[in-house]
Amino acid sequence: MPRTPLSLWDAQTGKRIRIARLASKLTQQTVADKLGCTFQAVQKLEKGTTKLTAHTALVLADLFNIDVRQLLGITP
Repeated sequence: MPRTPLSLWDAQTGKRIRIARLASKLTQQTVADKLGCTFQAVQKLEKGTTKLTAHTALVLADLFNIDVRQLLGITP
């Protein structure tokens, strides 16, 4: 049974994570290794079915070489 996103924000953030990962030419497994989790956990982040923590957002932004505000969809 497919899980639905926790909220619209989670779904949109997950989409931005996926786009940034693909732009960085990284696999879900590579990202998982950097985060110390499984590729399934990365899948859940990208689908918006699990909450993104502040620490994970910072690690991902650094890994993708983007500003964390961009990852979170915060515009100045």
